[in-house]
Amino acid sequence: IEGLRIANAPWGSRPTMLRAEQIAVEVDLPALLEGRVALPEIAVRSPDVLIEQRADGKVNWQLGGGGGSDEPVALPAIGNLWVQDATITWRGPQAERELPVHLATLSGTGGLRGDRVRLRGVGSLADLPLRLELDAGTLNELQGGAGPYPVDLALEADSSSLSVQGSIDEPMSFEAAQLDVRLDSPDPARLLATVASLDEPVPPLALSGHFVHERQVWRVQDLEARLGESRLSGETGIDLAEQPPLIT
Repeated sequence: IEGLRIANAPWGSRPTMLRAEQIAVEVDLPALLEGRVALPEIAVRSPDVLIEQRADGKVNWQLGGGGGSDEPVALPAIGNLWVQDATITWRGPQAERELPVHLATLSGTGGLRGDRVRLRGVGSLADLPLRLELDAGTLNELQGGAGPYPVDLALEADSSSLSVQGSIDEPMSFEAAQLDVRLDSPDPARLLATVASLDEPVPPLALSGHFVHERQVWRVQDLEARLGESRLSGETGIDLAEQPPLIT
């Protein structure tokens, strides 16, 4: 497939949510005759994906059946995935600027035989070197909504590292989640500069806690944070539905 385009949400900032220079797909015909979509191999070249969220929490990647139906779109089972020269851009209501991620290579498996989803990638976050590893639940768990969807994500950007382990109750809309998060950043100024303008230097940062997300409200339990010589522990939260956001 040459020049693939997938439309963005009507309220989105650009017409397309995804565009790709080329996609090569192997289709399992026996499975297709049985009414299942199985793709043993997918190779994608130069995809450009825009992920964005409105101030009310609505996201552009939430899939539906169209025609006013609330039925979820059935996701295909994917065997091996190869992606080359990918650009993923995040645009949120609170960020001062877009957050661009470039993946020179991304490879993994997508649960063709009911296996867990696994992805490995190398690239850049803005101008910082980036490495990611994702281990998550099966596609059936992702689209079934029968229970929490497990995720285990590890990111390294420049000298900073982030690990996220836990579950997302509504992964297609990201309306609820419980995640154990750990961030270590010896030089957070370089990382923060990708999303905001900084006028002052930022000392080393370390943070860990249990993050609970329900719609527009984030709560952090068992918080342990260190910024330079300053330390903070306890619980906190933020309600993004309020303007300005309400911190508790």
